[in-house]
Amino acid sequence: MKTKHKSFDTKVFSKGRVYLPASDCAEVLGYETKEQFLYENPGVVKTINGISDLVAEDDYNSLLVKTPKAFKVQRSIEMTKVTSLNADITSFFGMYHLKFALAGPMYEAKARDKGCESVEEYIERYDYPEEAKRILREFKKSETKCENYDKEVSFVMDQRIFVPKVMAANGVELQLLTVIEKDKLDLQAFLVGDGIFYHLYLYDSYEEYYFDSNDNEVDSREEADHIEAYYGDELLAQMYTNEVGELCIPTYDDTTGDITQKTIGRTVTSRDFREYNVFENLVWAIQNSVIDRDLVDMAAYSAPGIYMHLDDSFVIQLAFHNDPETVIVEGIVEYDIKNKITKIKNLPVFPHEAQKEKIYREGR
Repeated sequence: MKTKHKSFDTKVFSKGRVYLPASDCAEVLGYETKEQFLYENPGVVKTINGISDLVAEDDYNSLLVKTPKAFKVQRSIEMTKVTSLNADITSFFGMYHLKFALAGPMYEAKARDKGCESVEEYIERYDYPEEAKRILREFKKSETKCENYDKEVSFVMDQRIFVPKVMAANGVELQLLTVIEKDKLDLQAFLVGDGIFYHLYLYDSYEEYYFDSNDNEVDSREEADHIEAYYGDELLAQMYTNEVGELCIPTYDDTTGDITQKTIGRTVTSRDFREYNVFENLVWAIQNSVIDRDLVDMAAYSAPGIYMHLDDSFVIQLAFHNDPETVIVEGIVEYDIKNKITKIKNLPVFPHEAQKEKIYREGR
């Protein structure tokens, strides 16, 4: 089957899901004909609102990541974000009764200042238009649920945090996987070595502190003799192996302000996790851990050399693949999100703008 890169120019939106033409999916996945694709994948082809031969975008992504050649050519999964300005505004304005309940006197004062006869007049003439403009600005920002994923990827690629020579000296590597759930991506990272499988928290903060040769703090990297790098609470750049061969990670205790030595240890049964892929390691680690359920939908899995904190839904999906809208992929995934906003030309966006431009006609 020959694969080639393709952009999906036609998409169908229905009840919160995005659908792609089966003919386009067949072309991307390397099928000779649409009929061959339909025959081999009957369960994913739907008829939506009278339009036949459609494939849900998440079903297509599941097929794509299982087709390595096509995935490589396509370069990313397909993700589409659909939102509506009217829905955003309606949702916000539906909260006005609560706003007034909490800040009634403030609105009354503003109404008096503007010379309005009532709070309702003030809201209609001043507050609504300003809030509508603010929501429109936010609507145009093209923000996505993948921004956190981008940060996570940046963190694990940061060699100030995961210093290559420090990693090599301690005999550890990083294994990564991506959880794709509808239009959200989440990165999971594991520190692996001989007898070590340690699930990392991907924090959203990185700090450096600079010290001279006498351990006095200085202002810049240029002046520093050595640097302490904080990735969340764990000083991963300063990990070391102690005298009995256990991996240790200096960790900041934000309660006491002290640095403690977190000992990861090593598994009792000899296993070099670097020799297996992340999925094989996860299954082995789950089967050989003690489960500590500290939250309703999440549990900690621990044993000498092993630590993981996993959502129950992730573990179930890993074992049974029962959720078609969730895909777990090894490594980092590239993605392409197209943000399309309806062209409005010179039309007013809001009714108060139309009134100002006097484009309303009598009786309309």
